[in-house]
Amino acid sequence: MSAQDILREHIRQHLHWGPLGGADRMRFMTLALCGEAGELANLVKKDWRGDKGIPDRRAKMIEELADVGNYAFMIAEILGIDLQKEMLAKLLAVEQRPEWKRAAVNP
Repeated sequence: MSAQDILREHIRQHLHWGPLGGADRMRFMTLALCGEAGELANLVKKDWRGDKGIPDRRAKMIEELADVGNYAFMIAEILGIDLQKEMLAKLLAVEQRPEWKRAAVNP
């Protein structure tokens, strides 16, 4: 079973958002994505300033990053978007920007 299949089943079962449907589901997923990105940012901030109180910080960062990715893929599924295809297209477009071409020539 692919990650996309798992996410489709997750959406089908309405996990994490109960009876929400339509625009409410989209709003919930977008807010959840922002919340998970905030949790990741908070861990990065604490790491940056040298906090010692979070055991296995890297594992927690991986969990939060996975949550961000899962919500992004769930939003894409709701919208009928092939996110993997769109991410690749975006990376290829960014590589064509003049500033990226200069950086590749002058590392």
